[in-house]
This record gives sequence, structure tokens and C-alpha cells, in this order.
Amino acid sequence: MTVAKTTGVWWISILTAIIRKHRKELLNAVNGAFDFLRKNAASAHPKRDRKAEVFQYGVEPNF
Repeated sequence: MTVAKTTGVWWISILTAIIRKHRKELLNAVNGAFDFLRKNAASAHPKRDRKAEVFQYGVEPNF
């Protein structure tokens, strides 16, 4: 399953925290979303991204 199809997994918790105005819940939801995306959203073109994206400046992904 692509990450785009799993948006409901992490996006709903972020929106819920915003609506409820809970900062701690929002922080946890955003951190959870980053963890999820870090594990599941690998770059489709890592070689190209190293040349063209922010990685061209020496920033390396942590995966």
C-alpha cells in the first residue's frame, strides 16, 4: 500500500488534535506521523534526489 493511501492513519489524529486545541496531543500526533512516514515513505528516486533535492547540499536521510 502506498503512503498516500494511508493518510487517514496519521492525518486524522493531527486534525483531531487541532480541533480539540490539545497541544500535547498535537505534538504526539505529529511525532507519530513523522515516525510513520520515516518508516514507510521511502524516496522513489534516491539517486536523483541526492542530485536535485536538499540532499545535494550534503543532508542525508536517516533511513
